[in-house]
Amino acid sequence: MRVGFDLDGTSWKYREFFSTIAIGLKLVNVEIGIVTIHKGLKNPDLKLWLSRGFPPADFYFSKDEYPVDLDVRSWKIMVCKENDIHYLFDDFESDEIKLMGIE
Repeated sequence: MRVGFDLDGTSWKYREFFSTIAIGLKLVNVEIGIVTIHKGLKNPDLKLWLSRGFPPADFYFSKDEYPVDLDVRSWKIMVCKENDIHYLFDDFESDEIKLMGIE
């Protein structure tokens, strides 16, 4: 199983909660990683991810790798489908964080 995490509005906003979830998932051999619309921030994002108590990410997908012109939600769903990411925690630029199952 693979689980993705958004950064802004999700993992960064609720660090303690999402780092705990990420650690727990890694303990049961679930691959975890980042799906973000950031551009040009891979190394700083991964460094901050670790410094904020998250376990090492197994993957990182950003607009650098997928510069497709889609709205945020559609872009992230496309990335998840193409990379066999089964679930995604994301706020989709709203005030509500969702766990989305990707089919």
